Amino acid sequence: MLKAFININLKARTMEESIATIKTMKGVIRIYTMTGASDLLVEFEGEDTTELHDFHHELDAIESIEGVITNVVMKEFEP
Repeated sequence: MLKAFININLKARTMEESIATIKTMKGVIRIYTMTGASDLLVEFEGEDTTELHDFHHELDAIESIEGVITNVVMKEFEP
């Protein structure tokens, strides 16, 4: 199992339409709206890097997205 957190920057006034599209995509666990450097944080889970790669190709097709930074989880710790 592969988990990643994907920071997304959007064009102005496209938040709702972007969320509506992204939430239907395979692998999306949660979508968070953010303050700071990015507009959205997407929690993604897939089987492997091929699924993450496919997810990125889908994101590339969304015109309202200006930029994407992906952070892959290496190890998870329980509190």
